[in-house]
Formats: sequence, structure tokens, C-alpha cells
Amino acid sequence: MAFDPLVIPFSLGLIFLLIVVFYKYYTWIRQMPKPKNPPKGLNRIKAYFDASIEVIMESLLHRKIFKQNKLLGYMHMSIAFGWFMLIVVGNLEAKMTSTNAINPPYFPIFLNFFAPDRSLTPGHGIFSFTMDLFLAMVLSGLLLAFIKRSKSRLFGMRRTSKMRGMDKIALYSLWLIFPLRLFAESFNAYNHNSGNFLSANCGDFFATFLPVAQLEYSMWVLYSLSLGVFFVALPWSRYSHIPTEVVLIFIRHLGYRSCVKPTGYNMFDLYSCSRCGICIDQCQINILSETNKTVTAHYIYDMRVGNKNDFGLYSCLACGRCEEACPVGIKTVDLRIGKRYSETPQTVVKYNVPKPLKPTAHNVGYFSGCMGKLTPSVIESMHTIFRAANENVLHIDKEDGICCGRPLILSGRVDQAAQLIQLNKDRIVASGIKTLVTSCPICLKTFKEDYDLNIEVIHHSEYIEQLLETRKIKTKFTNQNVAYHDPCELGRGLKIYDAPRNVIRNVAILSENPNKNERELCCGGSLAGIALSQEQKQTLASDAIHQIIDNETKALITSCPLCKKSFTQTSVIKVMDIAEIISQNLILPAEHKVKEKQHVQEFVNYN
Repeated sequence: MAFDPLVIPFSLGLIFLLIVVFYKYYTWIRQMPKPKNPPKGLNRIKAYFDASIEVIMESLLHRKIFKQNKLLGYMHMSIAFGWFMLIVVGNLEAKMTSTNAINPPYFPIFLNFFAPDRSLTPGHGIFSFTMDLFLAMVLSGLLLAFIKRSKSRLFGMRRTSKMRGMDKIALYSLWLIFPLRLFAESFNAYNHNSGNFLSANCGDFFATFLPVAQLEYSMWVLYSLSLGVFFVALPWSRYSHIPTEVVLIFIRHLGYRSCVKPTGYNMFDLYSCSRCGICIDQCQINILSETNKTVTAHYIYDMRVGNKNDFGLYSCLACGRCEEACPVGIKTVDLRIGKRYSETPQTVVKYNVPKPLKPTAHNVGYFSGCMGKLTPSVIESMHTIFRAANENVLHIDKEDGICCGRPLILSGRVDQAAQLIQLNKDRIVASGIKTLVTSCPICLKTFKEDYDLNIEVIHHSEYIEQLLETRKIKTKFTNQNVAYHDPCELGRGLKIYDAPRNVIRNVAILSENPNKNERELCCGGSLAGIALSQEQKQTLASDAIHQIIDNETKALITSCPLCKKSFTQTSVIKVMDIAEIISQNLILPAEHKVKEKQHVQEFVNYN
């Protein structure tokens, strides 16, 4: 078996890496709760297949980054895919070269050193060309990565992450691996009259001014040393994402999910972050501070090394913009909630429970929510729509009710939230309704994800859309230009983008803004931003509203009571909920008009 002392740094580093990684993964997997609905039988085989495809598309080819920025995508792809192919092709060539049934791991890596003359190996010309091609690809990616350190704007990034601690050791050793490999293989090609378009030409060039015969062995040693150092630094650096992201993709497809309470899954999320910096420009807190410790890339570093970062923890809006932009799909909101949970005393609280609901003949129930109570005009507009559609709806929390529990979850008081959720669930189930409508996206997301209700749960924009489609209500069209704001929980959180727009187009001209849908800006009033002052929240709201509207916009339409409240405080433009603009433009039967005026007058007198 071929051996030389120069392979020792590489071999020791690889052994160390495998021991540390397998120990960590084994520990984290044991800490993960079992998935509720794991794939079985053929579905399990399909899950493995789908995970493998995702690994290729995202971990190697970096498809999501390509969609955002082609140059940045090529930089990541050329290094990841190029290196992977060097390993694959190198192992294939080693199999063709060696007569051994099993080769040591270092043999394909140092194949040119152990077998410099492979002219008689089947397919040698193709192998030689392919290896040079992928080495050139990796080197081009490293050159771009080096440029990105100081010229991030060329890659469409105003800000990028900073190198700290072990990241620097891992980065510099990574940057040395492939230039040293080029030197070693070029010197080898010149000394043995081998190589291909890259190694042979570089060898001839270096030989014009360097003693390549004397330097070749030193280059192989340095190449091995750089690999060994990188392997040792990898588990403690941003590059831990290389193996961890692959495992994360597979466990996702096997049914494991993130949880607001810290579990092993959260650790896979935490160490799958490469701190690529794509999330940095997405964080709106940047406008409050140039040294933003809230952005996920910075905060995850602090979580890994144990730095205390209360502002980063409690000022986060949990809007999901960074999560949506993340090419790995890390559940950044759950990471922060889990951290808040671990730092917050979990106490049992006795609540004054409202009267239990009795079974009712109503099929539809309406839940206005706590935020809805702060914008009573939205509630009144919904009642106007209910009456116009002749829908007999049970207002579940009209007189008394229970919070959905989401504010407590966002603050880290997960156990207290569980108490509220159970109390509220019991009331909803006892009512016997078949459909639950809510005006609050925060409540909607919580009902869908945390309540396990065996009924239809929809947003009021979806409900109004159904009423318009079935012609239970009719509206008049105005020539008013309006803009629409996607609430965080409704848009990014639940992917409900079309229903509100379809409703608005029935009554007004909709002007879209560049940050619509998954790129929409947060209103700034998020319940998660505990550490933010009211002034800071209004600054965020003002910045967002100026990016959403233009000179032609007569009104800003949203479909979240919290967003309406936040934007209204800026006094920049008229702000309306989607229910309000519909109720104001309803075509009512003549016999209903008098009654409607009475209801409106009663509402005005009440308020």
C-alpha cells in the first residue's frame, strides 16, 4: 500500500473531523422529538431520493443563490461543485490506477504524487483533462471569494459578514488548499512530463523561474497540511455547514421539523448556517443601527460561541425576511424563540377563563383577536360584510375571549402559551363551527400551526374572496390607485398572496411595489420586537411605507390589524384594512341600506 509521511496531516485532520462530526450529529439526533408523520414504505424511498436531489441542487449547485445573483451563485457553486467533482473523479481514476481492492482515503487526494505516470491507465486523457477543468473552476470561485471580501457590492450585497475567530483559520487554510494543489500538481507535471492544459502549462511557466524539482515535495506537504488544518477548524467555524447542511436536508425530508423549544433540530439549523451574508441586507433593523447585531448572520455567530447578545435576541422582528432569503432554509425565527425560551422563566399562570361556549347552529365562527380589538373599524367592516352576504356568523370573542397565544410564544413563554392555546381550543371546538375566520394573520398562523383544529381556518381576505366568487356580495369599482402591503405572517408565514389582491382588484386599481410577496417589508410593529422602542418601530414603519407607496397612491391597503395600526401612526397616507375598502364599496339591496346606516350610526355612537 502506497504511503508517505506527507499524508499524515491530511489523515489526522480527516480522522479528527469525522470523530467530532459524528459525535455531534449523534447527540443532536438523540435530542430530536420523533416526527409526527414520518414517510413510510415507498414514500420513505422517495424522501431519500428527493433529499439527494435537493443536496445536489442546493448544497452543490446553489440554485437558490443563483436565482438571487448569478455571480454570487457561480462563486458558491464553483467551489462546492468543483471540489466535489475533484473528489468523485479523483476516486474513479484511483480505482482505475490501483490494483488494490480498497485504497486508503489519502490515495486519490495525492494520486499524482503516488502515481505520477498514468499514461497507460484507461481513460487517462479524459481523467487528466477533467481534473484540471474542475481545479480551474474551484480556483475561479476562490478568486471571486477573495474579491467579495472587499468588493461585496459587485455581488449585489451592500453588507457582508465579517470573519472572526476560527472562521479566519478555516478560511485562510481553505484559500490555500487549491493554489497549493495547483503548485504541487504543476511541479509534478513538469517533473514527469504529464498533466493537462492547466497543470502542464503552469508547470512549464513555474519552471522558468523556480527550482520545481526541489520544491515539488514541499508543495505536497503544504497541501496536506492545509487540508489537515481546514478539517480541524471546520467543526468550529462557519464551514461546519458543509456536512451539516446535507444532514439537515435529509432529516427534513424524513419528517423532522423545527420547534420553538430548543431541540437537536435547532442545532442542525444553527450549524448549517454558512454566514454567507445574504440575510444581512434583508434585515430592516439596519436602518436603526449600522452595527446591526440583530441580523441572523451575526446573531448565529454569537449563539455558536456563547456571546451574550440581548439586543440581537429581543429586537428581532421575527418577520421572516432573513429566513425567506436564506439559501439553506434555516428556521431563524424558531432559533430566536428557542433562545428566548431558554432564558425566560416558565411559570404556570391561572387565567380568568371566559364562559365556555355552547354548541351553536352557526357554521362559521369569527375570531377578531387581540389586535383586532385595537382596530374596531375592521371588526365593524366584517360585520357589515357578514350582513350583506346574509351570513349568520358566531363572533367567538365579541364580548370576552382568550388570546391566541402567539405573543407569549414570541416572547419565549412557550409553556404559558400552551395553557392559553388549550383553553381557546376547547372554546372553539365546543362551539361546533365548521369554518373559523380571523382578521388577524398572527392568530391565523397560530391556529393553523399550534391548535390542530379539525376545521377549516381561513383569513378574512380568503373568506371575502369566496363571497365575491359566489356572488354573495357585490361591489362597485372605483378608479382609485391603491397599494397593498403583505403582512409578514400572512405572506411569508402562510404564503397567502393572491386572495387579498384578487379582492382588492374588485374595487380599486392595485399598484404593486418592488418588495411585494416574500420580499415585503415588515410594518415594524411586530410583537416580537420586545427591545425596540415605540420611536424605533415608527421609524421602521415610516421607512417601509415610503418604499411601498408612490405619488399616485391614494390609500395603503393591508390585511392585518397590527400593520394598520403601525402604518396609521406615521400619518403619511390613508391606511385601510381590506375589509374596510370592501365594506365601503358594497352594493347593498335597497332594503338593507337603511338598516346598514343604523348599524353604522350605532357603531359611531358606541365608539
